[in-house]
Amino acid sequence: MHYNRPNGWTQTFGLVAQHGNLHVLGTGPIDFTQNVPWERFSAILDYSLRNYSRVSVDLPGSAETHEAETLMLAKRIFSVCTPDTAALYVARRKSNWLRELGLADRISLVLSCVQRRNLSVAGLERIIQLKIQYLLPASPDEVSRAVHRGVPTQGSSGLARQIERIPSEI
Repeated sequence: MHYNRPNGWTQTFGLVAQHGNLHVLGTGPIDFTQNVPWERFSAILDYSLRNYSRVSVDLPGSAETHEAETLMLAKRIFSVCTPDTAALYVARRKSNWLRELGLADRISLVLSCVQRRNLSVAGLERIIQLKIQYLLPASPDEVSRAVHRGVPTQGSSGLARQIERIPSEI
């Protein structure tokens, strides 16, 4: 059973949303006050690893056991944060946790919403205790247009160029 969704997305049985070669498999509950049982998440992850050559998992970052188990399977871990003070210290705690798990060599730190007035890259790296690999410039108008149209950022803007670098270096 397929039905068309806006902007070329197709939904199959409420589980897989597809746009071109991108398939999005959801595990989240409709009611966000409920936790996703590990068994449900694990079943979707196992299915994905068997059926796709490349799998990306968006974890909430709460440092739970199922997250650690998922990260242990990862070839590459992207840790994304913004340069505001609270986010930097959360990123530091997460980087410490990932090092404790022995995953430091798999981490790629992505700093999003970077503006000229932020701390220096070296200063940010001292706080987080990880090398920053990708700097994504703040571009709220561009992001808003892309979200409104349901398309990725496009063109030769600084944001689009930096985002395109990420998969090309994997």
